[in-house]
Amino acid sequence: MKVKLKYGQADRELSISEKAVVSLLNPSTIPVIENVDEAFEKAMDSPLGGNSLETMDPPASIAIAVSDETRPTPTKLLLPLLLKRLYKAYPDLTPNQVTVVVGSGLHPPLDEEGMRRVVPESIASGCRVVVHDAIHSTMTDYGATSRQTPVVINKDFADADLKLIIGNIDPHQFVGFTGGAKGAVIGCRSQGAIEANHALMFDEKAHVANIEGNPVRLDIDEAGNMIGIPLVVNVVLDAS
Repeated sequence: MKVKLKYGQADRELSISEKAVVSLLNPSTIPVIENVDEAFEKAMDSPLGGNSLETMDPPASIAIAVSDETRPTPTKLLLPLLLKRLYKAYPDLTPNQVTVVVGSGLHPPLDEEGMRRVVPESIASGCRVVVHDAIHSTMTDYGATSRQTPVVINKDFADADLKLIIGNIDPHQFVGFTGGAKGAVIGCRSQGAIEANHALMFDEKAHVANIEGNPVRLDIDEAGNMIGIPLVVNVVLDAS
């Protein structure tokens, strides 16, 4: 039996035994957003389960965690929109009060060229941009979750008055689904703390597309609450 699957920018054909029972699970087709600016503003006006920026006290500093190159998050599209909204919500805010932290997690930290690809100078608008290094970055220790995983986070992110995340949501082999606080709680966390969280993957509920009772996902969410992340901008890929 021949089965063709999408892989990267192309297709891969697999040969599978005729004895195997094969099911292909395809994502639902949803309309592509035609006007991203308008959709972004609408979402920011009424965020799910939280308050809009305008209802929060003006911060003295802001940190925005963004994905590295291993994720399909359209940072180049979303970051300028978020910055525009921040400057509108807080008229006295200046670019030097904003730090963009590229969350590498356990991936090798981006070099200067990679950082510019993720966050070009043209869209950073004078903001400070740093790349998280899970081994060498200076950290802030928030203690531990109820599952005894350390919450040790990049100091540049932790020190900000207002902490925000830009990321994407997709199925994950043991988190269930990515998104939410994961962009900072894993992306901007120390190596040992990430490994402690990932050690929870051996629980039977830690599997793809499940968040109910999933200890890895629940631990991430608890750590996010400890840090204090009032707003996350998440997007979802379509089938293409």
